[in-house]
Amino acid sequence: MNQLQINKSQIQKELDLEFKNIIKDYNKSYVSHKILDLSLKDLDKLILSLDKAILDFHSFKIKEVNKILKDLWISSYKGNDIDFIELKSESLSNKTYSYRINQIKNNVELEMRGRCSAGQKMLASILVRLALSQTFGINFNYLALDEPTTNLDKENIESLGNSLLKIIKESKIQLIVITHDEEFVSILGRESGEYFYRLSRNERGDSVIHRHSVY
Repeated sequence: MNQLQINKSQIQKELDLEFKNIIKDYNKSYVSHKILDLSLKDLDKLILSLDKAILDFHSFKIKEVNKILKDLWISSYKGNDIDFIELKSESLSNKTYSYRINQIKNNVELEMRGRCSAGQKMLASILVRLALSQTFGINFNYLALDEPTTNLDKENIESLGNSLLKIIKESKIQLIVITHDEEFVSILGRESGEYFYRLSRNERGDSVIHRHSVY
């Protein structure tokens, strides 16, 4: 019996030594757990708020793009079968969107894909890029167009050139155009520049660049 008492006392001393600060450690761990739990809840709220802010910003920018796109189409397109075009977005998941271009005529809206000519498709592609550039390119006012008049008739080429001149003047944009259409170059040269550069090959087959006046 005495031995049991001795063992008990010894074990009690060991336990007292090992768990001397048990209440203090428990309280510290409890506080840390509550802080972590509250932090995670705050983080969840922040994520939800950020997601909502991104969605609101996305919707706002889509409206801004479409306002510019509508004005560009009306001032550029000379046909009467499409009143204007719009960029449409569809949410596939929280972070994934699907985009398409719709055409509107007499308030009837149809997807443009498969219903437009090659010229309309080319013009829409250019105007969408211009609208995106004006909306998002605040500190990067450069736009490059590669053969922008492909599949456009003469009337729409003239109209596109005039629209680009208007955009250059209003937005102070630096436009880089790669084209074989010298008439289009002449249209752009009316107000936006005095020279253009011609890339050709010399008699040895080497590529050379010459500067020419638009006049």
